[in-house]
Amino acid sequence: MKARTIRELKKTLPYRSLSLRFFSSSVDNKEKQFFNQFGDWWDLSGSMRMLHVFNRGRMDYISRMSRVYLRRPTVANHAILEGHRVLDVGCGGGILSESMARLGGEVTGLDISSTAITAAKGHLEHVSSELKDKVNYYEMPVEDLAADKPPLYDVVCASEIIEHVVDPGEFINSLSLLTKPGGILFISTLNRTLASYTVNIIGAEKITGFVPDGTHDWNKFITPEEMRTYLSTADFTLKDIQGLQYNPVVDRVEMVPWDQLNYFTTSIRS
Repeated sequence: MKARTIRELKKTLPYRSLSLRFFSSSVDNKEKQFFNQFGDWWDLSGSMRMLHVFNRGRMDYISRMSRVYLRRPTVANHAILEGHRVLDVGCGGGILSESMARLGGEVTGLDISSTAITAAKGHLEHVSSELKDKVNYYEMPVEDLAADKPPLYDVVCASEIIEHVVDPGEFINSLSLLTKPGGILFISTLNRTLASYTVNIIGAEKITGFVPDGTHDWNKFITPEEMRTYLSTADFTLKDIQGLQYNPVVDRVEMVPWDQLNYFTTSIRS
């Protein structure tokens, strides 16, 4: 069945009664098998080290944009997301989920990898037990959560996941059904450029091994123009797009004024 736009679906069905099980799943089973082989999500010198480096940059961005669009300019850092429901789609081992909980958010983390969810729950139980009342993890695709029609989320994050799904447009439609009107959607991903192929695949995967070989398929990278179309079709208004780049000198991901490699977007649900 061809996935319809959110606007088309709202014309034919009560919006919150829509079951996403009518959609084909965005899950790519090859990707699921690939990520199921990694259990060292919290090893700072292991295969996921670069995610921890990247997380510092993405939390700077999420904090800054949340202050603006949640209208909390003077709130302390640890309370930026306080009182807000947050969804982390493709949460992996919980690196970003725990970080958003430390900003006060009530976080739900989703992933299709059983190994990743086991790692996330284990770290929450044994290392970050002070966050146990603020984070819940579930092994399921986002379509299944939307089909269960939970209360909508104030903030939805899909960081480094959309380039791994079968149908990016359908995936964003699912995110739209879980985001409150006026809520924020954060997406980070990789641009489909020659520069990105050279740096993110040849450099990061093949030469340096910073990222496990085989993590990415350049053909599934998404250009900012394509992202704009997906977001608009799913009733999101793009508010900000920001380039990201790894700086090996300081071992940090930094915001840059170009989007040829990686980029972050902030969008608001109509």
